[in-house]
Order: sequence, then C-alpha cells, then structure tokens
Amino acid sequence: MSGDEQSRKSSVRNNIMIAFFLLILLGGITFTIFFQNVLHGTLQREGLMPYIIVDITRQFTVITTGLSLAAIVVGLFVALLLSRPITRPIKELIRGTAEVARGNLDTRIEIESQDEFGELAEDFNHMTVSLKTIMKELEETTAAKERIESELKVAHDIQMGILPKIFPPFPERQEIEIYATLEPAKEVGGDFYDFFFIDDEHLCFAIGDVSGKGVPAALFMAISRTLVKMKATQGLTSDAVLTRVNQDLSLDNPSLMFVTLFLGILNVRTGELEFSNGGHCPPLVLRTDGKVEELELTEGVPLGVMQDFSFKSKRILLKDRETIFLYSDGVTEAMNTRDEFFSDQRLEKSLAEKKDRSIREIVAGITEEISLFCAGADQTDDIAIMALQYRGVEK
Repeated sequence: MSGDEQSRKSSVRNNIMIAFFLLILLGGITFTIFFQNVLHGTLQREGLMPYIIVDITRQFTVITTGLSLAAIVVGLFVALLLSRPITRPIKELIRGTAEVARGNLDTRIEIESQDEFGELAEDFNHMTVSLKTIMKELEETTAAKERIESELKVAHDIQMGILPKIFPPFPERQEIEIYATLEPAKEVGGDFYDFFFIDDEHLCFAIGDVSGKGVPAALFMAISRTLVKMKATQGLTSDAVLTRVNQDLSLDNPSLMFVTLFLGILNVRTGELEFSNGGHCPPLVLRTDGKVEELELTEGVPLGVMQDFSFKSKRILLKDRETIFLYSDGVTEAMNTRDEFFSDQRLEKSLAEKKDRSIREIVAGITEEISLFCAGADQTDDIAIMALQYRGVEK
C-alpha cells in the first residue's frame, strides 16, 4: 500500500470519528428538546397544576443538563483521542527544530505515520543531512581560503622584500635623493621599481608594470626585475639593456605576458640622464620654478612582445634640484565612485604645487591625494611611484 493511500485512509477514519461524535451530540440535544416539549404538552393536557409543571421541568432540565455535560465530556475525550495523532508529530517537529537551532545537525525526527506529517519528518531528516554536508564543505572551503590568504600574505612580504624599501637608500651620496612606494591592488601585483649603482658615478633606476595582476604578474615581475639588474650591471647602455631583456622575456613566454618598462642611467657627477622606454608612462620632470614637463620618450614597445625589436635611447641634462617623477598607470587611471580618472592633468597640477617639498613629501602627498580622490572605490590597479632629485656635486 502506498503512502498516499494510507494517508487517505487515515484521513477518512478521522473524519468518520468526528462525524460520529457530532451525530451523537446533535442527537442528544435533539432528543432532550423533543422530550421536554412532549412532556410539557402532556402535562398541559392532563390539567396538572403549573407549579407541578415547573417542578417537573426543573428536574428534567437538571437531568438534560447533566446528560449534555456528559456528552460534552465524552466529546472532549473523543476530541483528545483524535488530536493525539496530530499533536504528537507537531511536538516532535518542534523538538527537532529546536535541536537544529542549537546546532545539533545529527537530530532525526521519528514519525511512523505515512501521512503528511510522515512526509514532513522525512523531508526534515533529509534537510539536516544536507545541512551537515554543506557545513562540512563550508568549513573545508574556509580553511582552504585561509590557507591561500596566508600564502598570499607570505608572497606579498617576499615581493615587497625584494624591492628597495630603506630610505634614504644611499645616505653617504649627497648627489641624489630617492623615494619610492608601491601599493598592489591585490596581495601581490606586477608593478615594481628598482635602483642601484652600476659604478661609482652611474645610478641605474627603473619602473615597470606587468600585464595582469595577482600571482602570475608577481612572478613575471620578479623575472623582469632580475633580468634588468643582471643586464644593467654588465655596463650596457639603457637601450641595450631593454633590448636584451626583451629578447630573454620573448624567448619562452607561452602565457604571452609582457611588461612596460622605463629605464634610466644617471651620471651623478654631471647630471646627464640616458634613458630608454618600453611602452611605459612618460616620466615627468619637475623644474625648480615649479614647471612640470613630460619627458620626451623614445619609441618602444612593451617587453616580451616582439623578440627582435631594437630599442633606442635619449639623453637629457638634469640641473641642480630638478626632480624626475616616475609612476605606473595605476596613478593616472585611479578611479573614484563617479567613474572619473585621477588623470594626467591632476597629477601634473599636484606635482607643481609641491615643488618646494622634499622627495618623500612629494610622493606621500600625491599618494594621499589619490587615496582621497578614490575614497569609497575599490583599487583596480597597482600603484607604483618613484621620485629622484638630482642635487649635483658639491663644489
């Protein structure tokens, strides 16, 4: 016999019992009223005294009232019997729900009936099993996420550790002042900066931006930075450094990643700056009078794209107290909640207003302005900034 058939039979049985009880109660009341009317008419026909009618009627009323109360008691007893099969499953469901609310997902509801309550209990037990499975999977996912976040934090610390972060980096060299900062959009990113002396008179500095974000970009960044330092310390010119780094990056690059890169070599005795550019943002030169000029770049493509590309170089002369400001596109393309870019114009205006400040104050001030401009908006790209001020040789 199917569950639906048993449910229908149980429902019919309950309905029959209720109808039987109502029939008995209605019959008793009808009989009482009928018998009272017959007795009243008989007494009137026999000519009995009214007080006798009243007395008999009172006695009969007491009897019929007692019978009615008895019928009600019987009815309540029958109703109680009929309600127990309903209230027992409800109490069991309430108990199971309370246990689950306390976190006991091993709770099961045992209802043997094959009616709707039995189906509800079966669904409840299936729900608790599903909840237990989901909670276990959630715990495993949370643990895996925490492990990944921990590993990314370590990767972030390693990445930041390979970049120069002690300022001033060359306290014994009075010819230059350098300050730089990097704010990845994620735990790790693809932007980087670097600076180091090739020899006693020549300082090499570079800033780059790898395509993409996250761990792949960080790995490609580490490779690019290592290649730049390895080639530059061989005494090559800036264009030769970029040409050879590009060849190495393009040689085995199945992921088709690339890096934009600006590299300069400054003669700290004369102020002569030789530079080459590989598709990076043009640096800005802050003159002592507050004028901001965009550096005229060489033609170049991002490194890792065209293996046989030959880069070119140019030269300019930095005067005493003039500053070269380098940055990644995360600066000018920083976006606020109104989808507005920080823009080249804002950057040049801000830089001009800080002509009398130190290098550290310039970088910190612009970083703060970007943060205020983008308040409430998510950072979508890495932000790298480096500023170098030439101070000349003391006479």
